[in-house]
Amino acid sequence: MHEDMENKLKDILSKIRHCAVTTDGWTSRANDHYLTVTCHFLTDDFQMKSAVLSTDKLQNDQDQTSENIASSLHNILFEWGVKSKVSAIVTDNAASMIEACVILQKKTHALFCAYSESDHAGHPSAGKYKANHCQM
Repeated sequence: MHEDMENKLKDILSKIRHCAVTTDGWTSRANDHYLTVTCHFLTDDFQMKSAVLSTDKLQNDQDQTSENIASSLHNILFEWGVKSKVSAIVTDNAASMIEACVILQKKTHALFCAYSESDHAGHPSAGKYKANHCQM
């Protein structure tokens, strides 16, 4: 079933002209480095669709360098047949993620993040949302 769904998605992605990608990396408690890549695109009838292409360890899961991230991201985009279709990559403000996009020669946009401070009970701004403007 997994292989059938993967082939169906690859068929859909083969028909698109352009897409954008969001990506995020994190480290597990076991100190393994992971990367999730999601593809966003419009169908022929202008419906917005998103699909997670991968959530997996980096190629070298002990290395969070921009080169390793770029290589892992390149392989994922190539595997799904969208590398040449990516018009922009949205990521967080981590220097290694931004540099990985530079290595891939893709336009990058760092997120404009909003976060709640409700976890800080007793803080004067508890429950209010703060805007954190990351690099654009």
